[in-house]
Formats: sequence, C-alpha cells, structure tokens
Amino acid sequence: SPLNQEGIEQVSKIKKLLEKGKLDNEKEDEVLNIMRGKGVTSILVSSNLRRAVGTAMIAFAPRIKDTKDKIHILSSLQEISRNIDTLALSQAREAPVVNLPKGYSAELDVNQNLGNKSLSSNGLIRMKEFAEWSFAREENTIIATGHSLWFRYFFATFLPYTCTHDAKTRKMVNGGAVSFLLTRSMYNGKPHYRINPESIVNIHGGFS
Repeated sequence: SPLNQEGIEQVSKIKKLLEKGKLDNEKEDEVLNIMRGKGVTSILVSSNLRRAVGTAMIAFAPRIKDTKDKIHILSSLQEISRNIDTLALSQAREAPVVNLPKGYSAELDVNQNLGNKSLSSNGLIRMKEFAEWSFAREENTIIATGHSLWFRYFFATFLPYTCTHDAKTRKMVNGGAVSFLLTRSMYNGKPHYRINPESIVNIHGGFS
C-alpha cells in the first residue's frame, strides 16, 4: 500500500529535522548530520514496498536535493508477515511506483530489488541478508527506511539475550528514527551479528 496522508505528515517531521533541526546532545546531532549526508560516508536504502520508498523520498528530500544521492531498493528489508500490505508489487529490478505530492523524487537503484519475497524466504533469512549486504558495503553507515515489525524482529534477534531494551518488544513509531551499532564476528566459519544496546540512540519518535 502507498504512503497515506497521515504517513506523509509523520515523515515530514524527519524532513524538517534534516532541514534545520538540532537535537539534545552531541551524539544525536552527529547522527542527524550523517542523515544529512555529512560527516562519515553513508548510503540511503529502502524496502521495496511503496510506502517505505515514499517515506525515504520525503524524509531525505533535503539531502537528495543537495547530494543527488540515490535510494537503493533492497528486497531484504521487505516487511515480515504475509498480510496483503506486506507484498511487493514491483518485479525484480523494477522501480516501485510511488505517488507523492509534487516536488518529491529520487533516483532509485533497483539492482538489489529481487521482487516480492518468495515462499521459501522468511524474516530471519532477509535480516541476515541485509546484515551481510551492509558489511559488504564501503560506507560507514547504512540509513535504512523500512517497517516497524521488521525492525522489532531485527532488534529482538541481534540484541543480547539478556538485554531488556524496549526495542526488543516494542515497535518503532511511524516516522521514527533510531541509530545503533551492528557488529559482525565469525564463529565456526559463519557470520554472527550483534547490536550493542549501549549504542541505541533515539533520534525521533522512538518506540511505543
């Protein structure tokens, strides 16, 4: 399903933050600058669902205007669930059709859009695919636009077992933004991922 008017209003708050916002402390402002395309290198990525692509186009409109950065479409970020609104309409390497108010547009890189999730896929497979893709990139930071259930499972899977952070059990609010550090290590020849709970920073909205 496309981004509705309420969603446009919610994500417009992130756009305003990027335009001229300032947050409460140095760490939050550092993340905000990375979101603007400043500081360390970063890349914009989005789920292949239309509402996520629309969210990215609006939220990062100030950055895209300045840098002409592409938004990379990743099937691995597709929402977890078999509900009808979690299914992708775009085919492999096809750009999702996004209808937004005039003035919002971005070049989409669809090389990693493999079309709708297959019956053999599941959330864990896609989360690991996303993590592995991220560590194969040269950029320091991955800025991902996705879905609340996907992110909740991502946190629940890769935060330490004993961690009691809200991210494990609560969803990110619509139009929310959170940063964290994901690490990768090898064990018995297989990659293992971990989110450092101390690294989680709420930029806007948080969990509810």
